[in-house]
Amino acid sequence: MNQFGHKLHALRTKHKLSLQKLAALLGYTAHGYISELETGKKLPSLEFVVKVAQFFDVTTDQLLNDELHINSASEAVESVPLPFIERFPNDLEIEKLRLLLSTFQDGTGQLKGIHEQTLPGWRDFERACALAFNGQTVESKFFVDIVFSFTDTPRTFYGLDCKMRGELRLVERYGKIYVEVTNAAKLLWSQLHLKGINESNYRTNPELAGNSLIEAVEIIKRNGSASYPLGPIVTEKSYYLVLLWDPASGSYQLYQLPLKLSNPGDLAWICYVSQRSDGTETTRLVGENANGVLYEWYGDSGGQFKYYPSIDSAVWKSPVFKLEPLSDLVELGIVAKAKAYFPEQWKYITD
Repeated sequence: MNQFGHKLHALRTKHKLSLQKLAALLGYTAHGYISELETGKKLPSLEFVVKVAQFFDVTTDQLLNDELHINSASEAVESVPLPFIERFPNDLEIEKLRLLLSTFQDGTGQLKGIHEQTLPGWRDFERACALAFNGQTVESKFFVDIVFSFTDTPRTFYGLDCKMRGELRLVERYGKIYVEVTNAAKLLWSQLHLKGINESNYRTNPELAGNSLIEAVEIIKRNGSASYPLGPIVTEKSYYLVLLWDPASGSYQLYQLPLKLSNPGDLAWICYVSQRSDGTETTRLVGENANGVLYEWYGDSGGQFKYYPSIDSAVWKSPVFKLEPLSDLVELGIVAKAKAYFPEQWKYITD
């Protein structure tokens, strides 16, 4: 372990990362700890060694065994294919994700299930994906939820925009995937206004409004790519990762889709106006082709922009899976977690 600091420094400088950048990528707010490790003033914690190994795609043995040279570790970094862009997720990663999602049945999940348990929600899905595929969650919205660093240019990233919906039946019935692209109505309208399209006239020119809407989404993505503080996010190498599930059967399935929206030439845009029970009107802008509805936008009532690509457009899909049942012996909920994490402090609360 005496050589750990030297190996860490070699890996960091090889990838042209400053101490501050590496600290941020590993989830630390300051870089002092990493500096002390590199200079040998401190020994690393096991948690930190695992983080470094996962980030640089090397083994913990390569980091801790002084007889293994850093060249071996460097070669290992270069030879590992990047998930989603150079290879599809493997069976072990899918199983890891499945088990991580299963933990949210203990009362901590965002969604309400039956029999008093909870189920994973969209935020739970993002966090589980970051852990399963060794990515990093993005605190602010940059059009993706998880980023990955390129091996040869670690200050450049690609990302996953994670979507989750209880609409697996759409795949089964119609061969379509449900993707809610965005509900950022203000951002979309600001781009449409530049085209001379506003809340009053878009109904009378649905084709211009629809095509401009798709263009607006792509502009928002490009702007988000350039504003990520750690480096640019390459949109062409980024994807939607959609988790669809069926509330009735409890089945789940993952789909990887290109991040760039499809805009076929035969797309027809139509505005459908309907009345609510209170007498007010709501407008649904729809893009249709021979296969049915491809886009759907509620510009004046929530701003949801929905996308229904064909299952054939998926780059990759996982097998259908179900969550692992929790043991009856496991105490559920956040109170149980507090007891487990802080047993000494907790006993004073309950005594």
